[in-house]
Amino acid sequence: MIIELDPKHLVIDERARDGTWCMLPYPRHPRGCPNFFDKVRCPPLAPKLEDIIEPPYKIVLFRFDLKAHAEELKKKPRKDGKPWTEAQARSVLYWQQHKVRKPLRKEAYANCGEVEMVLEIPEANGMNVYATMANIGIRLRSNPDIVQKVMLIGKRKT
Repeated sequence: MIIELDPKHLVIDERARDGTWCMLPYPRHPRGCPNFFDKVRCPPLAPKLEDIIEPPYKIVLFRFDLKAHAEELKKKPRKDGKPWTEAQARSVLYWQQHKVRKPLRKEAYANCGEVEMVLEIPEANGMNVYATMANIGIRLRSNPDIVQKVMLIGKRKT
């Protein structure tokens, strides 16, 4: 889904830029995301959004039914013959790259002109994705059965 984004609805948040959110603990990662300060596309190494992209903006939103995906996986055994646990069936290792990022990337680049650029992980560049989406009437939730991933398209800043 492609949505035009009025620049007044874009929310920039220093906690996204400085890695505050990246360092929040989550299961099996007590010190937060292992990509923090390791990947160029991640904070604090990622460039500031306003330094690389400008309006007009478009949001590319992709919805993925994680619950249905997990249920399908659990119907058949894993490669080692053991049954899938709920945590394994929902693990990002088995859906994030090929079932969400790849089709989202395809849609984003198909809707991106030559003078535009796509921020695949706009939160790394300072966008508060939850607040921005709330500003346009779309409520994102943490750990839902329906995953909603966002990319941002804008004019490449020269």
